[in-house]
Amino acid sequence: MARIALINPSLEMEDVRGVVPVTDPAHTLPPLGLLMIAAALRNNKHDVYVIDGPGERIPAGNGQYRLLTNSEIAERVCKRGADFVGITSTIISLSSCQDLAHKLRSYFNKDLVIVYGGHQISAVFSVKDKTNKRIGGGYYSNGLKEMEPKRQQNILDRFDGMDFGIIGEGEQPFLDLIKAVEYGKDPRIIPGLVWNIKSNSSPLLSQIKPVKIGCGYFVTPLGKPSRDLDLLNGSNKPLTPAYDLLVNPTVNYSPSEITYRNKPSISVITSRGCPQHCKFCDMSTHGHTLRIHSPEYTVKLLLWLEKKWGYRDFYITDDQGTAHPRFLDGLCDELEKCGRGGGYENGGYNLSVIGRVHPIFPDQLKRLAKNGGHQIAFGIESASPAILNFFDKRTDPEKIRNGVRIAHDAGMEVKGLFMAGSPTETTKTLAETQVFIDELELEYVSNSALTPIPGSELYELAMRNLRSYYYKGISYIGNDLGIWIADPDDWDKFTLWESIWTPKSLTDELGSPYRAKEYIENIVRRKGLKAANKKLNHSEMDWGYSGALQEGAV
Repeated sequence: MARIALINPSLEMEDVRGVVPVTDPAHTLPPLGLLMIAAALRNNKHDVYVIDGPGERIPAGNGQYRLLTNSEIAERVCKRGADFVGITSTIISLSSCQDLAHKLRSYFNKDLVIVYGGHQISAVFSVKDKTNKRIGGGYYSNGLKEMEPKRQQNILDRFDGMDFGIIGEGEQPFLDLIKAVEYGKDPRIIPGLVWNIKSNSSPLLSQIKPVKIGCGYFVTPLGKPSRDLDLLNGSNKPLTPAYDLLVNPTVNYSPSEITYRNKPSISVITSRGCPQHCKFCDMSTHGHTLRIHSPEYTVKLLLWLEKKWGYRDFYITDDQGTAHPRFLDGLCDELEKCGRGGGYENGGYNLSVIGRVHPIFPDQLKRLAKNGGHQIAFGIESASPAILNFFDKRTDPEKIRNGVRIAHDAGMEVKGLFMAGSPTETTKTLAETQVFIDELELEYVSNSALTPIPGSELYELAMRNLRSYYYKGISYIGNDLGIWIADPDDWDKFTLWESIWTPKSLTDELGSPYRAKEYIENIVRRKGLKAANKKLNHSEMDWGYSGALQEGAV
């Protein structure tokens, strides 16, 4: 049996920015991926604990709180002990992962095994076969293998704190890795494993052919993800995310004010994967095959959360929360069977979901609304057919109107998710989107600055054929799609809040990238696109730095 620390690193880099006080846990969602891995490890008799840097609040006086720092996380791991440390990585936390790994090394001897997982490592370590089919990782600037050596080295240096990385879903590979290390076996045959030749230099005696990435890094092709989400890894009983390993979940975690109706409120996941291929999305972790928990599993999870902490308000964060009519019918059946039908006021639950405007299922949506479904969020993005087509959204303004109307007719509030600064964007398309929002009569609107994120097809397109462009005598890099204001490899800047890339169409129209940036950021800060019948004022609706990431990207 091994002792394992699973960590979501701090976003407060105290050595760089100092400790920032916070007053409200709203917008902070639990790290459900880590909690599911914790459940799998615990089911296999390992000793597991979780430290969530962005989620845990520390009293700072005067009624304020602050977040954990990486120094405090490392000290806590040192006191509790660990054989393995798993660190989850997102695009803006990779620097923090490296910072934490180095701090842990200063406390522990070389026997501590540090493992990176999460979206960013899956996005970076692209693997394609000879037919150009992706077999692991995600899109990343045509692949690390094709990069010029200096840039490749700069990127891969950010992973120098890890012994191993896991791409894709982590439950089974992490279990296999622990078993291999404990029994002295070679772990490099595990599917979806990243390692560096510097720390694993012995010959690899295996039929599995790893792919050489560069700078001494190798990765093995992904294995097949589990089809049965209820019984991951062949478990003989359903795995429940280890919410009990969080500190004060009812205090430290909550969706945003424009999502929940009653506190305490918590997020849950009922599926993995998304069959859509929107160019701005990174699907390198879960892939494009939709796999769904059973309605029975889902309702048992909700009942457990209610019994343990009193939760009756839930945010279902799946990309495809309303994509499967049989699941929606089954969910309503199970809620009604156990006496939780009829919604919050009748002893049931509040449910907020994410869905698509097309396809949409009116009968199932009405049943969901009757059984507590009070809000649905649609990724509308823009009113421009050209932009929607570019993104491969497979929607158009008429389908959007129809989906919003069906949701309203079912009795649900609609939250519209929009992006400003898309390819081919102009002041005219943004004005048309505002008119469209007013027409739709959305209850809530959330805006973000479009950012081509590593792992998405859009990032790959935005990094092709880069050349210099001059605006007002200043040189920028970009291509016919858009202009980079920040270094495209400086991932700390990829907040979805600050505009770091501007579409060339808007940049040319306004005369410079910084004028386009200012225009986009004014919109994101609620000076532009807004709901005609908004229920919260602009300051209450603002998500800010971590909110946009936590709410929109989980």
